[in-house]
Amino acid sequence: MKKLLSASKKKAILFAVAAGICVSGAVLPQPAEAVEQFDIGWDGKTLFNVKYYGASDYNATRASAFKGSGTTALNYDLSSDLKSGLNKAFKWWAEILGPGANISQPAQYFVGTNDDRNAGADAVQSKYNFADIFQSGQIVPQFNDIDDVENNSDNGYAFGRIIIGQNFVFDYLKDGNYGWINTAYYANPTPEAIIGTDISAVMYHEIGHSLGISANINTLNSVVPGTNYLPAYFGDFGEKSFTAHLYNQYGQQPKPGQVILSSEDDISAFNQSAPDGGEKLTSEKTFIVPSSSDAKKDGKIYLYFAGDNVTEVLDGKTFTRADGQQISGIPINLWDPTRDKNNEIVYYPEFS
Repeated sequence: MKKLLSASKKKAILFAVAAGICVSGAVLPQPAEAVEQFDIGWDGKTLFNVKYYGASDYNATRASAFKGSGTTALNYDLSSDLKSGLNKAFKWWAEILGPGANISQPAQYFVGTNDDRNAGADAVQSKYNFADIFQSGQIVPQFNDIDDVENNSDNGYAFGRIIIGQNFVFDYLKDGNYGWINTAYYANPTPEAIIGTDISAVMYHEIGHSLGISANINTLNSVVPGTNYLPAYFGDFGEKSFTAHLYNQYGQQPKPGQVILSSEDDISAFNQSAPDGGEKLTSEKTFIVPSSSDAKKDGKIYLYFAGDNVTEVLDGKTFTRADGQQISGIPINLWDPTRDKNNEIVYYPEFS
């Protein structure tokens, strides 16, 4: 975050890092087109232009943009209810960013479907930084259709992309929404919410990743022997990045190339599984954040986000770090579950 941000905007963004919040904003439907789109804004200012693609909008070029890790793309249409739920997530972000955004044009988002067991959002960019649309009023090329990007790539681009996999959620309800639900209120404890996954809450989190709230982490493919988690390592990152403001339970900040492990005791197991002749890990080359179930339940803070702006916004409020120290910062998610190549539940470092 930059020093130029107002205190109110800093506070709003930090709340967004810490948790999902329910806010309101204006959603302005556009005239009917082959591709349905919505302009989503705050206080008369349009911040997001969102275009939806599904099976009814299929062509090969469009599908290639949304294939991701799936085998097929644009294989189904999102229902109007799910689009409404996703628009709600954009409204929450519009309320957070709107008051302080230095914006000259809306940020474009293209939403599509595929058959993967995943869902997420990212920034697709070349020659431009997507976040600069909000931070500095950067003007970037805009596209009427996602398949126009390929023919105009020489001029650069910066847009958001959301892919919602058909098989991400178990489809208990068999209502055409494939396990997703759009609850009336965020975190509404209804029976429906117990057997479905709230699209607004999930995509609020994922949109945050596309806006830059994301750790630069590369997850490896095999678990550390004797454990149930996938190790990872930090990629390159700048001093103003989200990753640069992370701290573990020892007050250590990550460094590019460090391997993320759950315990120093796992260094030996990691080295034994490394290829012969490969460089061996040492404690200096690791970043330790516990992944055990005990660590998830003990109420202690093992990873947090901190910096001058955080301290300013928290205004003296602190939490107790795992080692007992009082810290001005925001606790961060640790390890999240996924499935490995054998379809077994394992954990990977989310860290955002």
